[in-house]
Amino acid sequence: MLPATLVTPAIRPLFVSHHAGNEGAMHAFMAMNMLGGAIGAPLLGRADDALGNRRALLVFLTLVDAVLLGAFALHVPTPALLVLRTVEGAAHVGAASILMGDAAVYSKSHGGKVMGMAALAVVLAIACGSFFGGLLLTIDARMPFIAASLLALFVALSTRERPAAQRARRPSAGRLTSLLSREPELWVPLGAAFVGRFVIGCLVVTFALFAHRAHGYSDKTIGFLFSLVTVPFALASYPAGRLLDRIPRAAMLVGGALLCAAALAGLGWVPRNAIGVSMLLFGIGSSMIFVPVIFYGAHVGQATERATVMALVHGAGCVGMLLGPAVAGIVSAVVGRRTDAVTGYRSVFLVACAVTLGWVLASAGVLARRMREEAAELRRSPEEAPRSCDSNG
Repeated sequence: MLPATLVTPAIRPLFVSHHAGNEGAMHAFMAMNMLGGAIGAPLLGRADDALGNRRALLVFLTLVDAVLLGAFALHVPTPALLVLRTVEGAAHVGAASILMGDAAVYSKSHGGKVMGMAALAVVLAIACGSFFGGLLLTIDARMPFIAASLLALFVALSTRERPAAQRARRPSAGRLTSLLSREPELWVPLGAAFVGRFVIGCLVVTFALFAHRAHGYSDKTIGFLFSLVTVPFALASYPAGRLLDRIPRAAMLVGGALLCAAALAGLGWVPRNAIGVSMLLFGIGSSMIFVPVIFYGAHVGQATERATVMALVHGAGCVGMLLGPAVAGIVSAVVGRRTDAVTGYRSVFLVACAVTLGWVLASAGVLARRMREEAAELRRSPEEAPRSCDSNG
């Protein structure tokens, strides 16, 4: 994940110097990355399972990622850049999904701590990438892209034989649909992945505008407030993974969703000096969603479908991140036009809260059943709990 987050601070300078500062193209650059991940990752995950989890596909995808990240620093025509960005998104999210699938194999013998460590690695990349990318910008505007390319190249060159390689029958195009039909509980982590990224997408731009307009915060202070989401998100991931060996995963998922919803509901109305508390609670709640989602994605379905399932989860997250900023922009513009800008921003927070609660209500039946089953499994045999939901693998 670090190559992807390193380049975030460099996007505006890149488009100023190479693409005439086109703001629409900047937004499209981010959107095409999510679109590529949403479409390409499930197909690549399916291909990885069909090939038997071979090293070659992972190396190929990370090499493609490395080459394209480096190419972004060149003077590429804007339309071509957006096409390449879509391909890069597919390669990057596909490779990340495959690696998370490998972590799932290890978690079968080491329990929730493995998925907690994998989640921690992802969120640390999210939390630290922008910081290091900003430092590299002080050297040259192209340096974040070069560093990201070299990191992806390092991953490609250091990839070793992967665990539990097993050749499976090549799935047909319709097998993704059959997988969802056969494993209806997969809709729970898919929905949670979508909602988790959707609400973050709603906040990315809207919160910065709200904090500046409603409370007069500077860009520096707003950056600090965002860190109150990302740092707790990162720090809470490993403890959350360990807790999955002791409490029902569905309980943590519901608790995280409700905590996020509460933080979002109050974000637009809490006093100025309490905004940091809301952001902190949102970061912890997001971590409580993210870790169980990764765990469910790693253990639902058969052993030969690990990369496919993880890619579907990541693809759902990409769709959420793609739609979140778009919905936020539409809601804030429509409501703000009728009332005022601050009310428009507050409405976005309420929409994000409503979407989160809507998912909890829609999934309540499955979540309640999973909670009872997982609690019973933990009581019967705590040491076997990490294996229990992998009934087919």
